Amino acid sequence: MAGPRPLPLELLTAMAKVHDLTVVLPTYDRPGLLRSALLGISRNLAPGDELPVIVVDDGSSCDYAAVIQSADIPVTYVRQDNAGPATARNQGWKAATTTWVVFLDDDAVAQPGALDAVRRAFTDPGVVAVGGAVQADWAAG
Repeated sequence: MAGPRPLPLELLTAMAKVHDLTVVLPTYDRPGLLRSALLGISRNLAPGDELPVIVVDDGSSCDYAAVIQSADIPVTYVRQDNAGPATARNQGWKAATTTWVVFLDDDAVAQPGALDAVRRAFTDPGVVAVGGAVQADWAAG
């Protein structure tokens, strides 16, 4: 099985011009799932790649400190009173300082290459939003 093809220089140059992304992760009482989601983001980053990640805790009763501290990427933690995932996403979006925001739920794991695909899509000035495929893993619960 062949590995991923190298990206052409002109596409790499265009991707470098795309403003960085921020990943916003709303969460509620699911530290184990959040840990997996953060690991998926980490696996999408090349050495030296900086990507802001904002975790918005929607009024959970559990303590996320250990999860945040154990992440091997920098994470900004925002806590709000329980108001639902849409409000948590909006809080994360408001806290972001980049042009583009990627919303990832705490029960989703970004597959390898997912963030590069988003960056690649935004090299086209006509693109204003990007969606991705979701592959359910029912066996994992």
